[in-house]
Amino acid sequence: MDERDIHKIAFRTHQGLFEFVVMPFGLTNAPATFQSLMNETFKPLLRKTTLVFFDDILVYSPTMTQHVTDLEQVLLLMRENSLMAKKSKCSFGGAVVEYLGRIISGQGVQTDPKKIIAIQEWPIPQNLKQLRGFLGLAGYYRRFIKSFGIHARPLTELLKKEESFVWTKEVQEAFDKLKVALTSAPVLALPDFTKTFIIETDASSKGMGAVLMQENHPIAFISKAFSVRQLALSVYEKELLIVYKKGIENVVADGLSRMPGLALFEIGMTAIDPLLLNKIKASWEYDAYLQSVIQKLVQGQQIPHVTWNDGLLRRKSKLWTGDDSQLKQDIIELFHSSAMGGHSGYVPTLKKAPNQWLKWLSLAEWWYNTTYHSSMKTTPFEALYGYPPPLHIPYIPNDTKVEAMEILHRDREAMITSLKQNLNQTRNRMKQFADNRISERNFEIGDWVYLKLRPFVQTSLKTQKYSKLGPKYYGPFLVWEKIVFHVSLLKKAHGQHLPVIPLPTNPRFMFQPRAIVDRRLVRKGNSSVSQVLVHWQGVPLSDATWEFENEFKMRFPDFNS
Repeated sequence: MDERDIHKIAFRTHQGLFEFVVMPFGLTNAPATFQSLMNETFKPLLRKTTLVFFDDILVYSPTMTQHVTDLEQVLLLMRENSLMAKKSKCSFGGAVVEYLGRIISGQGVQTDPKKIIAIQEWPIPQNLKQLRGFLGLAGYYRRFIKSFGIHARPLTELLKKEESFVWTKEVQEAFDKLKVALTSAPVLALPDFTKTFIIETDASSKGMGAVLMQENHPIAFISKAFSVRQLALSVYEKELLIVYKKGIENVVADGLSRMPGLALFEIGMTAIDPLLLNKIKASWEYDAYLQSVIQKLVQGQQIPHVTWNDGLLRRKSKLWTGDDSQLKQDIIELFHSSAMGGHSGYVPTLKKAPNQWLKWLSLAEWWYNTTYHSSMKTTPFEALYGYPPPLHIPYIPNDTKVEAMEILHRDREAMITSLKQNLNQTRNRMKQFADNRISERNFEIGDWVYLKLRPFVQTSLKTQKYSKLGPKYYGPFLVWEKIVFHVSLLKKAHGQHLPVIPLPTNPRFMFQPRAIVDRRLVRKGNSSVSQVLVHWQGVPLSDATWEFENEFKMRFPDFNS
């Protein structure tokens, strides 16, 4: 650290003030600053004879003689820039080196056995934090493992917010498979950019993958599990997701990947209806307003969000259609009703939706009518018929010879099972969130505790300007007797009990309302709520306070203004 900057990162400890004399990596931007220093220092040698990642410096050479020369250049740069290296952490002239968790040698790159042992001995994760730790370490070696993304899919699914953390048999199998795959990971060849690269691709029912090779030796693996939408595709469509052509030959895909979205839209639109673009251009000629807009743009005037390039009028990067109702209707029908528009049309879509809804409408109706309603203190079924609803008859396979009834009952049971699983997952997730906020608190007679007042008790009739800086707890107070009380408002006092923080003077629960002098509506969240201006007994009218009307009525139910 520069002596002029040492005081900026000083901090206080129990034993006094502490100052860093070297840069601590815990500071914001400290890692990036240090990496920038290393890149600037070794810039003449980077990717020629030297690689640098933070404090890891790798010097590589084709021969030992050349290596001595390259190493000397690195050491000279370190001396010139006052950079030190600890001898016990350095190795020189080795044929094998550990670098960034990988073992590099003349044969290629392989995983670090020490890291693999740590993965093999990793216990079964008990929560999301432990699972993320395992996937983070295992994922670092994903390029060594064929179909890593597919194997890890059950584990990564647990990371989703809508999923509850339940360690199933499928998850355990994926956990074990990854451990085995990492144990038998191959040695990856180092790439030779003077030779031809070959990529082999494949798709399975669960995902797709590829391997980059040279001379039949793998350099890197990559894989990806299919999304829910992709899983529904046919085998042929899944294979098409990972079709590959050599980079030199794949000029069409390479060009399309660099083409802006509007250009692709124009190509697709022309393919669907070759005259459509001409119709849009013609609509500008009969629209007086758009003609004036085009004239201004041609003269060089700037109009927000509107451009005129290559003879096309765009608004917010989209083609601007003239005031032609028939043309707009044609465009909607073309992209929603035609076969090439990718949409089955509103009529088939509408039919599909009611059919699916009508299929399970009776089940939804039965659920509603047989569910206990707190307002009626009974179910709608029992209120109508006078007796409790009959029990739900479970599905028994092959219980009926009528095929239609068998299918209906089977699908109904599958839907009920799915609903139960979803409800259980939601309940487990809510329980986990609730348990994280709950702490066990036990107090005995004779203990000293601090008392936390509810926020509304402290706010009114207080002259404190910065309420956030006020005390949250008061006391400590001695526990005389055990009664029914919210222990979440108590905190055990340890050590010396001085100074004692007294209860606030003139809290509002000591006052009684005299009159309500005004009312108003204020926004609270996404709704409007009513407030009343209360004139308190024994307090000047100028000190009247605004209170939420619902809270006021709960505290003073017998008050009539």
